[in-house]
Parts: sequence; C-alpha cells; structure tokens
Amino acid sequence: GVFDLENIGRPVELIQNRPNPFDEATVIGVHVHESISYKNAYIQFTDLNGKQLVQLPIELNPGLNEVVYDYNYHGYQPGTYYYSLIIDGRLMDTKAMVYAY
Repeated sequence: GVFDLENIGRPVELIQNRPNPFDEATVIGVHVHESISYKNAYIQFTDLNGKQLVQLPIELNPGLNEVVYDYNYHGYQPGTYYYSLIIDGRLMDTKAMVYAY
C-alpha cells in the first residue's frame, strides 16, 4: 500500500473496504502497526443520518485484521454508508462505503 504520513504514530489504521462499491459483501480491514491492549473493538456501520445499523466485533492482532460485511445485514437501499472503528468506546476513524446492486 501507499505509505501515509498521516498514520505515523498511529498504532491502528482503518483500511478502505474492498470491493467498493460492493453488491453482496465487502471486506473491511484494520492494520495494527504495533501491539495494543484493549478490552473490545468493533466496526460500527451507520447510514448517512447516523442511524446505527450493525456492529461487527473485530480482533486486533498485529498485522492485518479483517471482517466481512454482508449486504444481508442491512437490507437497505443502495447508497453510501459509513463504517467506524471503535476501540473501548472510542471512535478511532470513519470511512465511507458504497452499496450498489
């Protein structure tokens, strides 16, 4: 991947989902650059109005950690949605994804 100066000093990096746009399922990755201690972590999905749709737990081990988001989770209309990495209740980062069928 591209080296991003913005992520220097950040132990955890939320990666853009792939494929994007997606029609059936998409993979969301979190890259852990250095070991972190935490109690719980999850990816939270919301619509454009901020309505929470689903939370998927994710384990954060050093290296790349991935979860699969399946369109069956929401059954909503095609469009743009957001996903956020939450660690111990703290919002780390948010990215947009596009659902299209």
